[in-house]
Amino acid sequence: MPNPSKRKLAQRENLERARSAIPGSVDNVLKQNEEVQKLLSEEKKRVVDLEKRIDVYKTELHRYETCLKNAEEKLSMEIRDHNCTKLALKTCQEKKVASEISYEAQISELQNRCNQLLLESPARGKVLKKYEDISSPHTKNRRCERIVEEMGKFVGEDSLDAFGKDFALFLSKSSRFSFRLSMTVESVLVQIGCDPRAHYQQMNGNQTQALLKPVNIDKVLRVFEPHRDMSLMRRLMNVIGSLMSSSNNSVKSNQEILEMKENLDDLKNVLRLLHPTMSVLPKLHILSAHLIDFVVLNGTWGRTSEQGMESFHALFNQLTKQYASVHNLEHRTFLILRHLMHYNDMTDCSN
Repeated sequence: MPNPSKRKLAQRENLERARSAIPGSVDNVLKQNEEVQKLLSEEKKRVVDLEKRIDVYKTELHRYETCLKNAEEKLSMEIRDHNCTKLALKTCQEKKVASEISYEAQISELQNRCNQLLLESPARGKVLKKYEDISSPHTKNRRCERIVEEMGKFVGEDSLDAFGKDFALFLSKSSRFSFRLSMTVESVLVQIGCDPRAHYQQMNGNQTQALLKPVNIDKVLRVFEPHRDMSLMRRLMNVIGSLMSSSNNSVKSNQEILEMKENLDDLKNVLRLLHPTMSVLPKLHILSAHLIDFVVLNGTWGRTSEQGMESFHALFNQLTKQYASVHNLEHRTFLILRHLMHYNDMTDCSN
């Protein structure tokens, strides 16, 4: 048998060595495999733990993100509230400044008003001397004028006259004052120039016309105590005064005739209310029933007016004296009427 070469011997040795080493290597591999499996199992557990921790961390992160978002929103709201508060504070400061300016203006206005009221007051803001210590008529008159001014402010200038009358009556009737107001019809007639005179047998036409002026009617009626018929009396006197003013020989317009008719209707209505049982006098019948027709026909009241009738009175008195020598009353009356008829025929221009 030939001797193997060194190379082959080496290969055989290596092969034998490898064969002897294989069982140990397999065991090592198995051990290593077990260790790897064990490590792999541990690593899996660690991975699972890590995943759980990651989930926990994610949950925590989400919670922190939510908290952060809420904190940001809260911070934003606080910033907005702070800005609003800052703006409101600025507005309040501006209002405060404006209010202070307004208050100063109001204070100044009130001070001026107080000064004005002091000047307008009867005392002018001073301590007045007692009235009984005043000796100067001018000072007394001035103080009375101040009181009248205050009364005018209290009741109004339009009502001052009526209030003055009522106030005077109140003072006259009050037991606290010694002042007494003695106003009579006679004193009012003297005041308006309608008092009886020695050379007048009765009130003449001018006095009657003055009495029937609206202002004088009020003066006369104020003398009497208030009565339910007072307004009717004023109405009656005003109507008679208006008719008396129309009683002349001027040419009447349609408007004037209409006013006369309205006055006559008002006169009849008032007389029916004031004197429902009074009989109708002939002159009142002629006035109320025939005057308007006469004026419409002739355009004027003419000689039948107040002044015309007054002139006939003078003519009648003259004729009475002229025919005084005729003792027969019927014959004297006939002569007077014939004279008047002739006079009327001469002055009548209708034919």
